[in-house]
Amino acid sequence: MDSRDISAEDYEEACTELGNLLKLNIAELNFAELKKIIKKTILSWHPDKNKDNPEKFFLENKFKNLNSAWIVYKIFKQSCESSSEECDSTETPKKMEDTENNDSYKTDNEKIF
Repeated sequence: MDSRDISAEDYEEACTELGNLLKLNIAELNFAELKKIIKKTILSWHPDKNKDNPEKFFLENKFKNLNSAWIVYKIFKQSCESSSEECDSTETPKKMEDTENNDSYKTDNEKIF
């Protein structure tokens, strides 16, 4: 996935998903703060860390959704920084799309961050 695949609507949906999963207003955070929170959360929800947890499948689903939303958010933000386009990260996301069945996530933390 590259920046040409990410629309402003995809970005808004990713912002909403991140906010809902993290229970935060992500517009109040800068990129570095959000990255730190997401990295910590992804590690705590990782399936390998929750093998014996009764909520394993619930956490795995949240892990996948967080990874997917983070990838979209990160790619869009990086493409805005490298282009002359004006991107407003303080816009309030308008809607959230169900991403439960989205398998387009990466589990390699080095690639995510």
